[in-house]
Amino acid sequence: MRTEELRGLAAELAEEAPGRLAVTITLPTRPDGLDRGETLRLRHLADRAADALPRLGLERDLVERLRARLAALPDELDRMPAPRGQGVAAYLTADRIRMLRLAHTPAERVMLGDTFPLAAPIADVLAADDLDVLVLSLGGGSTDGARHYRLEGGELREVTGEGLPAEWDVRDAAERYREEPKDSDWRDARVDGFLRDVDRTLLGRFGTDHDRQLVVVGTARLRTHWYSVADPANLRAVVAQLDGSADRLRPSELCAQVVAAVEAERALAARRAVEELRELDPARTATGIEDVVTLARAGRLHRLLVEEGLTAEVEVDGVVIGDRVANAVRAAYDARTDVLVVPAGTLEAEQGIAAVVRW
Repeated sequence: MRTEELRGLAAELAEEAPGRLAVTITLPTRPDGLDRGETLRLRHLADRAADALPRLGLERDLVERLRARLAALPDELDRMPAPRGQGVAAYLTADRIRMLRLAHTPAERVMLGDTFPLAAPIADVLAADDLDVLVLSLGGGSTDGARHYRLEGGELREVTGEGLPAEWDVRDAAERYREEPKDSDWRDARVDGFLRDVDRTLLGRFGTDHDRQLVVVGTARLRTHWYSVADPANLRAVVAQLDGSADRLRPSELCAQVVAAVEAERALAARRAVEELRELDPARTATGIEDVVTLARAGRLHRLLVEEGLTAEVEVDGVVIGDRVANAVRAAYDARTDVLVVPAGTLEAEQGIAAVVRW
């Protein structure tokens, strides 16, 4: 999931009328769609939510409309285009169903409240999926050049069409320099021109104002050379890099290495954020959930760190009636605070949630 998609989802959900009942269901799934067991689990979750509705003191007409939406959930999921991803999140009101594919595996839960939690899609933005991969190679082999892949649904798919060739071959560039002396300066100029062509093609496809996550694969020398000519917009998109001639790997092996590299970089970023938090003046941080919500709504939070899977919820018969951590995350996100999900167990002193007060 992209950041702009998350912002669009948040804006769409925020349009719902105040005081409505928000029903949220998350469920792990297989990437290739629901099997019979998953369909039964989804129906069970929907039934659990429907059974809880009368206890909320809602009007009978509203209850019936919500039950109709809940009953339609399996059919709505079947209509979602592939790839399905590792999970789904369903957001329901009496008038609308909003289904969302997730790249990571969410908790299986039903939540009822007056707002839609965004912890699942926020974690999805941080997941090692929905990435662009640029593979650079100049080793004299059959795959010399550059290839562009996209990681979606756990698979690498080569990008073709829309004016972007699947491969830029440095030997094509060599034809343009055939009359030049074949020394090291000539080769550097040839490679430089080739990499500039690669970068311009990427920039032309994605534009300068885009939300991308790019993994660069190739030897250190070639990656360094690309960095020296790349547009700042492409450089800002780089979230990880792989060293060596990984273009010779099978797509499945390359995919595994890309995912591992991105997850390692994000784990490192989380550790650094926690270390920075430890070094701050305690007067500049907030750890209480209520304080986080109050400060977020006042626009006074710089960053929110929350442990993956953290909840502070009231559960009745398997249905969550309000989750204070989810409310804090949503308040921080709506206030445009930077929300970072960190591994469970890294914020024990702060009881799983901590925020840096803006200054």
